[in-house]
Amino acid sequence: MSSLTRSSQDAVIAGVCSGIAHYFSIPNYVVRLIFFCGGLEWLYLILALTLPWDNENFLN
Repeated sequence: MSSLTRSSQDAVIAGVCSGIAHYFSIPNYVVRLIFFCGGLEWLYLILALTLPWDNENFLN
């Protein structure tokens, strides 16, 4: 079972949207539209600060 993480592969800003898209197997642009056209920037910021990266060596 996969866990919800930020994606280091196709991240644009912080990898939150691409991580969620990968977790639910939906296109990245759908999640980005929901977040930024739906006024959920505050939720994006919270997730960017709390979700771990999918690759531990990404920042090293």
